[in-house]
Amino acid sequence: MEREKVLLNVPYKSQLDNVVDPFSACNVTAIAMGLEYLGVKAKSAKVQLEDELSAHCKEKGLDRQKPYDLAKVVTNYGRKDIFSEYATENQIRDWLGAGLPAVTHGWFTNAGHIITIIGYDEEGFIVHDPYGEYFVDGYRTDLSGASLHYSYELIHRTCVGSDKSFWVHFLSR
Repeated sequence: MEREKVLLNVPYKSQLDNVVDPFSACNVTAIAMGLEYLGVKAKSAKVQLEDELSAHCKEKGLDRQKPYDLAKVVTNYGRKDIFSEYATENQIRDWLGAGLPAVTHGWFTNAGHIITIIGYDEEGFIVHDPYGEYFVDGYRTDLSGASLHYSYELIHRTCVGSDKSFWVHFLSR
């Protein structure tokens, strides 16, 4: 059975130009992409939304490394985040098919990494990777992470736990 192709027009953001912790800010950067798609803008034109989210975490005592705290950030910015530790590939595709982005946690790096899923096709998910492009031997940060095609095999190897599920933030208005 051939799957349809879905591709959302989610803006891309690189974590590498963040003022706050550019090498460990995939979390707020991935969330910022989803929030911006859902109409959230930074409060100041002089500050990127992702840096604003980092400051918000610090101000509110939230740990941006913790998924439930990231969900609180989304809620604090007036949007919904249904976070699931047991999401499936089909749930992600259904969410994308409804025109909504998803953010997933994975093990692309030893410390973990978070990417924004913006679409899918028969072969894999289309993602915005805030750190650049992932390869089996590591990252190429000199390459853009915008609209990358990560195969289902790669996604399963890096994002799916032993229980066959994903950690996913399902974002909506």
